[in-house]
Amino acid sequence: MKYFFMLLVLCHGFFLNAQEKNSAQKIKDAIQSGAITEDQGMEYFGMLLGNQAGQLPQSLQSSAPIKCGFPIIADLKAYQKKHPEKTLLHKSFVQQTFYDHVFNYKGINKVFRFQHDTSGFDQIPPEDLNSNGVRDYLEEAGKAFEKAYRLQIDTLGYKEPFNFPSNGFYEVTIRNISEYGFTEWDSDPRLSFITIDNDYSSGYYTEGYDALRVTCAHEFFHAVQLSYTDTRISDDDFWYYEVSSTWMEDVAYDEVNDYYSYLPSYFNSPNVMLNAYNGSHEYGAAVWNHYLAKKFGTGIIRQIWETMQAQSSLNALADVLQPHAGLSKAFSEFSIWNYFTKNRADETSYYPEGSSYPRVKFETNRNLADTTVSRTLPSLASYYHNFYLTDSGSCTITFNPIASGNYFEVITIEYNQVSNKKYITNHGNVSSVLIDQLIPDDSLSIIIVNKEKTLPGGAPYYLSVSFNRDSVILDPIAKFHFYPNPFVNDGQSHINLKFRLRKTTSLQFEIYTMSGRLVRKIDYGELPSGVYDGTNGLTWNGRDHTGQLVPSGIYIYKFTGDDFTKTGKIAVVR
Repeated sequence: MKYFFMLLVLCHGFFLNAQEKNSAQKIKDAIQSGAITEDQGMEYFGMLLGNQAGQLPQSLQSSAPIKCGFPIIADLKAYQKKHPEKTLLHKSFVQQTFYDHVFNYKGINKVFRFQHDTSGFDQIPPEDLNSNGVRDYLEEAGKAFEKAYRLQIDTLGYKEPFNFPSNGFYEVTIRNISEYGFTEWDSDPRLSFITIDNDYSSGYYTEGYDALRVTCAHEFFHAVQLSYTDTRISDDDFWYYEVSSTWMEDVAYDEVNDYYSYLPSYFNSPNVMLNAYNGSHEYGAAVWNHYLAKKFGTGIIRQIWETMQAQSSLNALADVLQPHAGLSKAFSEFSIWNYFTKNRADETSYYPEGSSYPRVKFETNRNLADTTVSRTLPSLASYYHNFYLTDSGSCTITFNPIASGNYFEVITIEYNQVSNKKYITNHGNVSSVLIDQLIPDDSLSIIIVNKEKTLPGGAPYYLSVSFNRDSVILDPIAKFHFYPNPFVNDGQSHINLKFRLRKTTSLQFEIYTMSGRLVRKIDYGELPSGVYDGTNGLTWNGRDHTGQLVPSGIYIYKFTGDDFTKTGKIAVVR
């Protein structure tokens, strides 16, 4: 077996300890500060790759895991290009035993060949519960890779890795490693091989066979991705390799949810570029593919990879999303989705697993008062500014982008925690917005979105928020309307009343014929302040006081509270 120096990615792993940098970061810092020379730093990087971190100087050792080895490889390759006379050590591992998992696909035998040890440091677990002479760990790995093949190639329609027609098999090495797994490639990037852990017994977010299964799905998708590269591999695209593989493991094993552990790296930093690649952000950014797949169907991810054969990931995203109103609009909507997680989750309209996702970080989070904020926002990133209402009033938002250009969008979300109702408005690149009829218990979130995909250095802006408590809502009921109108009275549908109450009020709804005859009177009782949209039971089912469906015609409604009355017409169609 050949072992290639270039490494695609060391996948999964932990979140880095927020209180401590890992050894790779410490080495980088030491080089930049002059504490060690570049030569020493490269030697230490080589030790990290050779599982010799314990031999580093004490000041460079760390208990925080290294999530991704690609930055180390990139630094070593760049260094070797500058210093071809230098020899960079890369330890090879030769296992004792081979096991072939063979399955038939469309009349052709497919083979995953597992190189492994049955004793020593890299040995796999000895269990063979079915007594067939093959260790259970190998059988489970074979099943997981077969499932990955059938899902990704057959069901989802991706290209088969080039190894199968070229070599007749795909090779997987099983070793005792600290990462979940990694995928490497040869000088021809279409030829790759995978390394996975030998037992996943401890030190992983997910352990045991579940960890094995999601890793097989994740790493095999890297092999699939490489089949689209030909000779075009760019550092600028590696973020999307990880976004896609982390998404794919959840497609394969929705019940495992290993990717939950990476989500804080994205939701805590929404102001970092979507396409950032720093060893953690790209794993949490897998939610981007979850958004795309639910919004446009899973096939759109394959379209992006097919388009990436000839261009960068960002350009491919722009081209594929163009028929769907474009990348800018999609990213703005994605920023709204990221608001609706945890206790704000709406798993029908947004992420299907949103209640398990962390809350997005609010850059500003305070009671609504006069506030001025100055920030610089990079491409494809968002800032969230949140304000709570303790008084009724109105709010004026003034937005001033310092640089010229249509980079930004201003989105407001009025959210009422009592009724769990929300008003979402994308104001575009406006300079001033008035939000009126705000009431206590509301929150007002302002999302500033940089929708431009390539804007080096980001774009600065000023945001000013002013609150006017004197702008009292004179009408105790606001934003009142009902729907649908005309109303098709089929015996199953309802008219829904939607409105916002400023204070606790007793409500009645009455329906009259055009001649003034009372058809139906509904007493809703005393309702607290808040937002109502029909899901609270405030409906009319199109029936009179005897329970009969009213005939087609024009009717007069009267909606009455303690200190207001609303009247109008309803068209009923039978």
